[in-house]
Amino acid sequence: MSGGNCDFSYLAPGGSNCSDNGVCIDNRCVCEPGWTGIGDFATQSLDCDIHVTTVRILWGIASLSHFICTFVCLYYLRIMLFVLKKFRRSTPIFVSCTLFTNICFVFISIRKVTSEDDLPAIGSDPFLTIVFCLGAGFYWYSAVYFLDRFGRLFVAKARQIGNLRTKSARRLPKAGSVLVTLFMAAPGLCLFDKDNCNVYGSLHYVFVFPLLYLIGIYWNNNFIRRLITDIEDIMEGSKMAVNGDSIKSAYDDLLAKLKLFYENARSNTYINFAVAIAMLWPFLLRKASYQLPVAWGTGGVTAIVAVYLTCNNEQQAMNSRRERKKYTSKTSKDETGSKGSKIDRQESSPELTLNVISKTESI
Repeated sequence: MSGGNCDFSYLAPGGSNCSDNGVCIDNRCVCEPGWTGIGDFATQSLDCDIHVTTVRILWGIASLSHFICTFVCLYYLRIMLFVLKKFRRSTPIFVSCTLFTNICFVFISIRKVTSEDDLPAIGSDPFLTIVFCLGAGFYWYSAVYFLDRFGRLFVAKARQIGNLRTKSARRLPKAGSVLVTLFMAAPGLCLFDKDNCNVYGSLHYVFVFPLLYLIGIYWNNNFIRRLITDIEDIMEGSKMAVNGDSIKSAYDDLLAKLKLFYENARSNTYINFAVAIAMLWPFLLRKASYQLPVAWGTGGVTAIVAVYLTCNNEQQAMNSRRERKKYTSKTSKDETGSKGSKIDRQESSPELTLNVISKTESI
């Protein structure tokens, strides 16, 4: 039986006449070859608005960043485990989480690009849905971990330069870990209730709100902004107390990096807020098939930069520790040698020898 009503007005500006890319049969859109109505978080064919080839090209491009990041993570893990052999525990944990995230999205990209029949979608394909939930969860967990580590790095650098009131980096609230778990689990509900997958897809984006608030606004205002204020106060005091420019230039460099990080984090938070709000619109939520490869491809590039910064800092820290150990051992040897030479000089002193001889003769 052909015909029926395929006018889904709430998907406006789409949702009418199958977007002229299919026919309406029994109130369902049957799409022409190359078009589909079943996409990520859209398990019902309400329209023929998703171009299969375009989605596959986007996932193919996104896979490049995840392939590169996978090899970058493996490279740095090899250096830490087999070359440095000594490292801070937090570094390999962060790199391992990032590695697992990229492996998940490599699998998703391969499945999207190489599928022969209909385009597999997150929400309707069990394998893709589970892998996506795991990849998204580990990505956000590693993001929180990285920012926490990054804040501690700023504090350590400021301490090296001079006296700082900020004792340590303010940890991100534990609620962030809970939100990561919820964020990871939301799309997985589509496996149990496909009819309401669009609701769970909306929750997937809504969970970004509190997480980005914690990272971009709460943590920035409560830690980064305070650290910037402390450094500015120290710089004002150092201008009067120190005649040289070495301390001031070091603080200037650190302060510039801090302010850049602060502004970028806040602006990215607002941008992601806008994206999350926009994706609550049913028309745009159906376009998640286009949005997800772009977003996660960008996430792969961000992960490469984060892994490089973290591991490069780890290598510098290990090298500085080795240099300090060499310097300490050399200094202790010099002090031991100087003490030994003093004793030798005393034993070989002519005055001491004459005193011993005179005492012996008196006996």
